[in-house]
Amino acid sequence: RILGRITSPTEGRIEGWGRIFPMLEVGASFHPEFTARENVFFNAAMFGVPREEVRRKFDQIIEFSGIGDRIDDKVRDMSTGTYIRLAFSLAVNMRPDLLLADEVLAVGDAEFQEACLQRIRQEKERGMSVLFVSHDMAAVASICDRVVWIDNGIIRKVGPPDEVIASYEHDLWQGKSGQVGDPARTSRPVNVIAARTLGKAGREVSSITQENEIHIELIFAMHCPGAVVTPGVDVFTSKTQLMSMWAEKPVRLTAPGVYSAMIKVPPWMFTARKFDYRVSLRAAPSEGDPYVDELDTKLRFRVHGIDRPDPDGKQQKRARAGYIAPQLDWRMRTESSPSVTQKHAVGL
Repeated sequence: RILGRITSPTEGRIEGWGRIFPMLEVGASFHPEFTARENVFFNAAMFGVPREEVRRKFDQIIEFSGIGDRIDDKVRDMSTGTYIRLAFSLAVNMRPDLLLADEVLAVGDAEFQEACLQRIRQEKERGMSVLFVSHDMAAVASICDRVVWIDNGIIRKVGPPDEVIASYEHDLWQGKSGQVGDPARTSRPVNVIAARTLGKAGREVSSITQENEIHIELIFAMHCPGAVVTPGVDVFTSKTQLMSMWAEKPVRLTAPGVYSAMIKVPPWMFTARKFDYRVSLRAAPSEGDPYVDELDTKLRFRVHGIDRPDPDGKQQKRARAGYIAPQLDWRMRTESSPSVTQKHAVGL
């Protein structure tokens, strides 16, 4: 608000050069009794944009906003989303030197949000600077070259988007990355008491990048002598189960105690998304019927995408749809000639 010249600083000063356009509460400066057309000129004048410049760019402002023939309707008769689109269109088409954007993409439909992101990226390439404040990590990663993580007024971290976002989400989901059950629950001979997500170095994590392996550890207690156990993990996204990873062979244990079972998921298995998982244990005690014990709550981890080098050394983003995207070996050969001697096999 101080940068946007809405609030005066209690002490010190801020020096700025060029045109600064604040979008701290999009559409807040629109007067409900004015038409959309009148509000365009009114808002532009508030930020020192000459009337003639607004006239020259008026058609492209209206076209981008998608407001169409409602330009002469009063703002009070429009939905919030409609005049917010108009306010954003006015801001980016005035070609500011600095755009102050605070949660401006929290409204509007997905198509308009993507159009806004694309337009901001285009204006950045032309030289516009952007100060973007948001809790939408996907938008932050798409727009920003440098990120500041602020927690209750305290700067926690400053750096590249991937690094700061990973730290932020790790902290946000720290409490969801592991769950401890009740070790005293002995109604069953064998029961799961804990699970956690580990990185390559054995440190508990809640987010990883695609090129790193991830370990899921299941901790269980056996209260009686002798049982055959088979650990497993089911992976979900939303309410859909994606995969089930169970041990190939059961293991026979003899002595009571606390045991740990761990599975390693190789790199490049998942796309860049959030995933939930639930650990389970099939148990066949020496006495009694077999059963499955599991933690009641699903746990979570986040996978972050990265640029992967191509064989020519160039970096290329490989955005993948879906959820599971393992890197598999392929065999290639030519079938151009029936002669076996002319066929070639290529391993990728």
